[in-house]
Amino acid sequence: MARFIFPSSVEIHVSDRRSDPCLAHAACELARLLKRAKITARQRGTSADSGKHCLILAPRGAPLPAVPRLTENLFPDAHVLEISKKGIAIASASGKGILNGVYELAELLGFVFLMPGEEGERAPKIPNDGSLAIRCRRIVMRPRFKYRGVFYSGPTHDFGVADWLVFFAKLRFNAVRLGGDAVAGKRGLFQRLGLRAEAGGHGYRDLLPRNLFARNPGLFRMRMPEDFGGKRVDDYNSCAANIEARKIMRRNFEKLARDAVAGGYHAMHLWPDDLPGGGWCLCPLCRGFGPSDQAMLAMRNLAAVVREKKLALRVPMLAYHDTMMPNSNIPPAKENFLLFAPRERCYGHGLDDPGCARNRFYLKTLVAWMKKFRGVDDAHTFEYYFDRILYRGLAPYLPEVIARDMRAYEKHGIKTHMALQVGGPAVAPEWNMLFFAKLNWDRGLSPKKFNLMIGAALGGGTRAVSDYLDARAAVFTSAMRMCDYDTDIYLDYRWLPENTGPFGRERARDYAESSNKLARAAAVLEKNLNAKGVRPFKELFKKEVARARFEAAELAVMSHQQEAVNHAACHLVNDDKNTLRAAIVSGRKMIDMFKAARVLALRAGIPKETPYFRNVNQWLTAEMRRKIKVWAKGKITDAKQ
Repeated sequence: MARFIFPSSVEIHVSDRRSDPCLAHAACELARLLKRAKITARQRGTSADSGKHCLILAPRGAPLPAVPRLTENLFPDAHVLEISKKGIAIASASGKGILNGVYELAELLGFVFLMPGEEGERAPKIPNDGSLAIRCRRIVMRPRFKYRGVFYSGPTHDFGVADWLVFFAKLRFNAVRLGGDAVAGKRGLFQRLGLRAEAGGHGYRDLLPRNLFARNPGLFRMRMPEDFGGKRVDDYNSCAANIEARKIMRRNFEKLARDAVAGGYHAMHLWPDDLPGGGWCLCPLCRGFGPSDQAMLAMRNLAAVVREKKLALRVPMLAYHDTMMPNSNIPPAKENFLLFAPRERCYGHGLDDPGCARNRFYLKTLVAWMKKFRGVDDAHTFEYYFDRILYRGLAPYLPEVIARDMRAYEKHGIKTHMALQVGGPAVAPEWNMLFFAKLNWDRGLSPKKFNLMIGAALGGGTRAVSDYLDARAAVFTSAMRMCDYDTDIYLDYRWLPENTGPFGRERARDYAESSNKLARAAAVLEKNLNAKGVRPFKELFKKEVARARFEAAELAVMSHQQEAVNHAACHLVNDDKNTLRAAIVSGRKMIDMFKAARVLALRAGIPKETPYFRNVNQWLTAEMRRKIKVWAKGKITDAKQ
């Protein structure tokens, strides 16, 4: 089998680096990675065909291999990697494609990119003779979506914004949304890493200063129609049809839009208030427009600023909560694009799984929105695979769901596939992010194959790591099912809903069984920490074991929580004191288990400022105590406060 054998010193030849900062970064990154593999690299310039970016690696002074031809119909950051006995050549239509090729080459050599920072990289093991070789072949890498990336909401623990952006580039993402204070001063970094950047988040209501309410309440929404005693309120959004309100919001948006363009941003996000329902206006001017139409009016109003001022900027229309299904009146402007955020879907099944009643509704909304946006390009997903709030602090591993979703989103015309990151891996890798990144490039990658690949890279000759990942995926795919709950109730994995039927009882059992299975998988992994191959990554997997133990405890909390609300719901139906007594018992068990889960979370190294402590453990404990007080008033004499 023909191979290119790396000498101890090589030259990196690149096309004109001055014209493309991403290409210059690619050459520097390759030199840095080779140094970690004990190979010295020197950079040199080279010529390239017009319109083609290239990078060539060859022994010093040796004839250079030919630059690969780009004959395929490829996205701009796709690349061709050609390995011959003479050396290695990467060609692409863009500098970003060359950078992607550098990271592809690094992974072929045995590098693994697990977390931000150089300490989050795993360098290949160098053979005893010091040689490093790679099999000769031609590889054409085509991404499945033109843009792939992350809605970043940081900072996250030990890693800053720049750390994450560099890591996203290693995963070959090319799109990112930054929110809050993270948006300023990043243009040069975006260019160096080849990232199309978007700015903003929840901010639509800020375009209409709330202090205007006292002088002109007509600018603001009416909570109920006039014949139901409707009154103006200054809480959420605005009056969508009030001419003066629209003018004020345009003026305030113009400055934000100009700043976004100056900062190098592709889109400006100003999402309306994200309410499960009731956040829009019911005044005589607005009541004929549903929530989705009012939101579309709002985004068309902002799009008009972009159009009139001739700004190179896009404005999203967010499909979310009460705007999940489009209304029929108002079309999008050409400056708008769809942002599809199915937060309350079932994450135990793929979006297009016909056996999941809940996801059938969300797929229907996607089809309807894509029809409404026909001819308006670049529909985005806003998925939740990396979110820590939705999953109550857990990091569920859902590769089967991600794989099935990706096929569905491709089929239905999504152009930019992105997922929200809130929190992030403080102690161990975000397995969903790593799988999502690889699957964007490897259509044939199955969860099993990915787990084996990670196991081979981090577990040597043992199946301990891949077996653990298999078990983790099975546990969470089962535990995250929400399929039989009605779509008209507000829920997520924190607010487990009351249920009087078999599905509620099944969920309580499943959470308990999932807790036991995950605890057993963690125990097996712990036993293998000293196994050959796993030992070099012992500290990493000690953290993984600790995280899994915390998650197993949290799944036990969910079991008692589901039992408690199920019993309470049954009491409302049958007025049986025994069911109310059972609700109190299960609620107390939930509170006790929350205490145990909190201890394990701290022991695992999960920072106190994460959503789990502020948004889940503390909040839900207080809520359950309030519920128990209400239930205890049902004349149950042994109920303790």
